[in-house]
Amino acid sequence: MCEVLQSFGVGAYLKHFAANEAETDRLTVNSVVDDRALNEIYLLPFEIAVEDANPWTMMAAYNDVKGIAATEHGDLIHGVLKGRWGWDGMVMSDFFATKTTVPSANSGLDLVMPGPLGPWGDQLLAAVQAGEVAEDVVREHARRLLRLAGREAAWSPGWTRQPPPFLPDCSILIEYVLVSLSEGQFYDLTPYRACALRSIDESTR
Repeated sequence: MCEVLQSFGVGAYLKHFAANEAETDRLTVNSVVDDRALNEIYLLPFEIAVEDANPWTMMAAYNDVKGIAATEHGDLIHGVLKGRWGWDGMVMSDFFATKTTVPSANSGLDLVMPGPLGPWGDQLLAAVQAGEVAEDVVREHARRLLRLAGREAAWSPGWTRQPPPFLPDCSILIEYVLVSLSEGQFYDLTPYRACALRSIDESTR
């Protein structure tokens, strides 16, 4: 799905990074997970998506992970996502999830949602002037925002649609069903519709 959206110059974003597994108290819950479970269960789907589809953006969650807010979790955002995985996309917060200025900015969060109000803006400017957030940190956030803008079709006059990553196989088509069954809105999938519908029927039994 990421590849399909992005082949049209529409950025896909994954959410919610990370260990956000329940709706109950999701704004305040602290997900206490050992390192092995964190890497092999909770981070693995994000890692697979980064490796296979390279989503352009990712959304940090409301919850804490081992006592640290997901929006200011440097070990996860800097250490794992941008560091170990080498991902070059932009990390945004869930709406109103960011509660701090300096910790979130220094931990790899690139965009506070919704803007322009919130803990950044004037507060971030003051933190930079006070030496609490380095100018290079802000430049890196801006660089990732501009990279996203350059990838989006609406901001790229010379953008051309990329070929769809489809394979003529029912098991693959089912992954793209929300796009592929839209009356040819995106691609002419008429030859595959019966196959895709059969796959849907079988998967919902």
